[in-house]
Amino acid sequence: MTLALWKDLSPFDQPLKKPSAASPHILVIGSRVTGLTSAWVLLDRGYRVTVLSCEWVNSKHRLTSQTAGALWEYPPAGAKYVTETEDDLVLIEDVLRARFQADAIVNFPGLGAKVLAGDRSVYPIRGGLVRVVNDGIHFPKVDAALTISADVSVDEIIFLVPRNDNILLIGGIAELHRGSLDLTLDSPIIKRMRKRCEAFSPGLENARLDPEYPFAQGLRPFRRQNVRVERELP
Repeated sequence: MTLALWKDLSPFDQPLKKPSAASPHILVIGSRVTGLTSAWVLLDRGYRVTVLSCEWVNSKHRLTSQTAGALWEYPPAGAKYVTETEDDLVLIEDVLRARFQADAIVNFPGLGAKVLAGDRSVYPIRGGLVRVVNDGIHFPKVDAALTISADVSVDEIIFLVPRNDNILLIGGIAELHRGSLDLTLDSPIIKRMRKRCEAFSPGLENARLDPEYPFAQGLRPFRRQNVRVERELP
């Protein structure tokens, strides 16, 4: 599905179609890229939306979505944060709908689908990115994404993507069934990743690490049967 700015999504504080008190209320579970994008689309189509998540964007413990090529923006209105842990979503669906006065629940739990959706086929893929200063001083400034798809060669992924005006992301790796975030800049797989990218784009060997955030790693949910999209009725 292709989303068009101004047509499907509004960058302003007010949604394209302002919801009323009678508008259906949707409860979105999950605050990563898919969950927040879906919540954004629902808001601009006139729905009232509440987002539930086990963790939120922050600078100390960065989420996987923060390290990818995406833009984050705080909602214009205030929000109340509540921390809770629950089990199977089906068992508490009626309670959640009543508590938030929601007409429907949209579930984007990511790896949490093992518990919330009872989907044992979900497993993590671990990735890592090196962040370097992209100011054109120590190597030619990269102003466009340079990538080689993992479909070409699983073991030889090239991922060079400008994150903003002064940061370049160098990647990447995709480690199946690795659920721990214990990689470092000195990990052998990260060193091999850097050498691949440096061979692909000469000059990167002179790059300076981002002093504030030199290395990013995270987990992405995956399942062999591809994305699970289905409607579940009581």
